[in-house]
Amino acid sequence: MPRFSLDGHTLYFLMTKPAPEQSDFLFDVYAYHLSTETTACIYQARGTLYDLAVSPDGRTVALAGTEDGEFSPKNIELLLLPSHGGTVHHITEHWNLSLGNFVSTDARFDEGESLIAWTEDSQALICLVQEGAISGLKTVHLDGICTTLFMKEKHVVTSFAMQNNVIAAIISTPFSTGDLYFLGNNDSIRQNSRHNQSLFNQLDLNEPIAFTYKGADDWTIDGWVLLPPNRARKAKKIPIVLEIHGGPASAYGDSFNHEFQCLAAEGYAVVYTNPRGSRGYGSSFCAGCFNDWGRKDKEDLLKGLDYVLDHFPECDRTHQYVTGGSYGGFMTNTIVGTTNRFRAAVTQRSICNLYNFYGTSDIGYSFLKRYFNGADLWNAEERLMQFSPIRNAPKVKTPICIIHSQQDHRCPIEQAEQWYVALRRLGVPARFVRINGENHELSRSGRPQNRFTRLHELMNWFNRYCPNETKD
Repeated sequence: MPRFSLDGHTLYFLMTKPAPEQSDFLFDVYAYHLSTETTACIYQARGTLYDLAVSPDGRTVALAGTEDGEFSPKNIELLLLPSHGGTVHHITEHWNLSLGNFVSTDARFDEGESLIAWTEDSQALICLVQEGAISGLKTVHLDGICTTLFMKEKHVVTSFAMQNNVIAAIISTPFSTGDLYFLGNNDSIRQNSRHNQSLFNQLDLNEPIAFTYKGADDWTIDGWVLLPPNRARKAKKIPIVLEIHGGPASAYGDSFNHEFQCLAAEGYAVVYTNPRGSRGYGSSFCAGCFNDWGRKDKEDLLKGLDYVLDHFPECDRTHQYVTGGSYGGFMTNTIVGTTNRFRAAVTQRSICNLYNFYGTSDIGYSFLKRYFNGADLWNAEERLMQFSPIRNAPKVKTPICIIHSQQDHRCPIEQAEQWYVALRRLGVPARFVRINGENHELSRSGRPQNRFTRLHELMNWFNRYCPNETKD
């Protein structure tokens, strides 16, 4: 994300230092002066930075990030830095929302977007922000005053660009993977593309139903249920799947999700929620699962499922299923080790052993130190194992399918291998699907054939443990 100054004389960019004690998530800001061919560091890393933008008058570099180290639960702020270096001004530190878009979906194709863009007069910035489960655009003035430019339910802004005060944005909805819109003055909005519209017109899709409920500690949690379309409702009672997002500093929202719609078309109701630890609800909420994975976050998830079962009587309490990826895979493994309420589970790109994860993941030691209060192998072995699902492997009775990419360096394949060996040794029905040539992003950007294989394996496993009379 290098950015030139408007006069073209200086190039600003982010760079990490190659140091053994520092991971790839702490960035310095550098200025390269073309006239002298010299580079100067104008800001030393204090946290993770996601984007930068140079003001048209050349006086200020705006940063989207934090000064709170790696994997911070704090909201991603708008920081202002003099272009020659100096003291950073925290312009949005009192916000209860975050810059960026962390709404998770398996149907997004515009990565690498800008989060911030200056107005032509250098007096304000347009910012991509997430507020709860909605991501949109706000105008932030240098005096800290903030006005909403575009924040709309059932619309998720995933990226934007601005020139001559005209804003182009990619916006996803429950029925769109993302289309181009132009935003003008007076809240006007014009849709410029309708990709996949002819295909979507042939499909029987349902719109998710949003709800809120009380989780652990009486916290208010957002959730959704996607019911099968009428064509797919083949029984009086509908089997139900709990989906768990990764992160945990991620979120679900109103984006189109291919996996969820496939499950609904197969006759399942799909429940998904934003438990504590999710991004977009403030720093305290995002830190709510620190040093407590698999405890109150699990309670949030299961209470969301219970809410749907209580309020949608067409859903079948006797046919419940669970799946998730990454942190969602960790939670899937945790859940089947602490309850037998689910008929089957599919764990994807998951973690089962935090002690091993420390040394094998590309983010292991820095990630665990932040999420588990400074935990290191030599001072917190028992604590890391206490939270590890493999500790509860002897309690697992739920049939489980393990889907994992061979080249996953975030949640390495050895995690899947450990989990599979333990479960098979204990006599638990288990299937291991190892997908070669893919990494942690299989569900989002994998090869089409491999993405098809993943969905096929997921639905086949649930169907295997869902009697025909339930859906026929």
